[in-house]
Amino acid sequence: MKSSALRGVFGAGTVLLGLLVLLGLGESLLARRALPGLDVEYVRGVNEYVAEGKLPEALRQMRLAAQMDFANPGRPAVFSAMERLAHALKDRESELVALRGLRASSPADADVNARLGAALLSAEEISPSELAEAARACERALAVAPGHPRALYGLAVVLAAQGHADKAKELLREAVRRDPSLLSGGAPRVPRRRA
Repeated sequence: MKSSALRGVFGAGTVLLGLLVLLGLGESLLARRALPGLDVEYVRGVNEYVAEGKLPEALRQMRLAAQMDFANPGRPAVFSAMERLAHALKDRESELVALRGLRASSPADADVNARLGAALLSAEEISPSELAEAARACERALAVAPGHPRALYGLAVVLAAQGHADKAKELLREAVRRDPSLLSGGAPRVPRRRA
């Protein structure tokens, strides 16, 4: 992926030089060890891969960094960057790892829960446990932010997958009333349930 395409993924003014730069923190924080516990070599590896346009390799490096220290205060920043890159690369598994990590750091964040629900529902097929996790994530988002459009939309997809068409239509209408852009990609796609 070329530098101009990267700017499009992460914002027109953003120059990607690596994990910290993705977050707007810059190399100076690395030098001061502002993210204690994160191995500097992992972060530098991400920097090198991104600079070379090797985004799948950068994502793998981010996953390694994210697994290193569960008590690290820098982990949410790692997960946030990882989520954006995984989403841009359409790497659902990595996106789910990142979103689950963000949710563990901020369980009451409505946007994180709604994005987790959406990511879980983005598969062609979904297992019963993933469907239940998506429902819980959307319900958590709605408990914190009643009427959250993306959470309503996700819960509508869950209900449709479970065969509750009338309730799904009602929630979908409410979600679209609150945010018409939710239908910009067309009608909602309901994943098939896997045994």
